[in-house]
Amino acid sequence: MFLQLGVMKVVSLKRRESAFDFPKADELYMQFNDFVEELNSRSIPENTISAINREIEEINNSTKTGVSMKSLIVKKLTAILKLLEKEHKLVPKNYYQNNNLLKDSVVLGVPIGIIIGLISKDMALISVGMIIAMAISFVRGRIMDKKALKEGRQFSGELLKNFSW
Repeated sequence: MFLQLGVMKVVSLKRRESAFDFPKADELYMQFNDFVEELNSRSIPENTISAINREIEEINNSTKTGVSMKSLIVKKLTAILKLLEKEHKLVPKNYYQNNNLLKDSVVLGVPIGIIIGLISKDMALISVGMIIAMAISFVRGRIMDKKALKEGRQFSGELLKNFSW
């Protein structure tokens, strides 16, 4: 059952200065709360909102600081994104393009590379298969992202970008 706006909201990430003492803290904090605002603008079932709120409350109640707080935020945001993708097919911008690249490179690239290597009798060409698979994955990801946008299943922002370890 989907709820009408105003009945139950996703809680915001609370900012404690000592906890947010790491590079790009402001950017991560703002990105997270922009994401919360967008979630609150959508019709999402109450059980999903409750699960999301539990994840955010763990962050808000945490005593972690600095990089360990950053790690917790990224971990919880990743869990929320997985929940939304699994339950409602809601994804951030460029989700399929970014997430399918590695998987497709291994699943498609290795067999293609082995076939090319066997045909040419030069196994050094296995990397060509990886390149072909990356190109296929990139195009397929773009198509799936455009489909998600067209169907209204895509968030406006690209989440977790610029927060690599």
